[in-house]
Amino acid sequence: MKKTLLGALVLALIPQIACHGSPFDSAIKENIALVDDMAEVLESVKDAASANAAVPRLQALQERRDALRRRMENMPRSPEQQSRAAQNHQAEMQAALSRMSTQTSRIASIPGGITAIKAMRPSGR
Repeated sequence: MKKTLLGALVLALIPQIACHGSPFDSAIKENIALVDDMAEVLESVKDAASANAAVPRLQALQERRDALRRRMENMPRSPEQQSRAAQNHQAEMQAALSRMSTQTSRIASIPGGITAIKAMRPSGR
């Protein structure tokens, strides 16, 4: 009886687990959130002081993106899963990257802005 109940519970949870997507899908969502967080930090840059204050926050976010990238490279996934996840989140990722690009262009002419931009450089590159 207990095994039957446990089996029914597991079967009931499978659709809920599947709805949340694969680990790769979750990682893409995490990457989008990190890019959005970086854009938010960039939006706070108005002068040299705020640019300098943004550097440690940007470095911390970039370290998280680097770690995520390494995790994603090692995630088992089929080409179909990768393609489907990319398609499902293409608009969100494009919007986040566009927002970050706009802010990067804006702060490039602010004193200290280049230092903040360099803080987002991926490690090993």
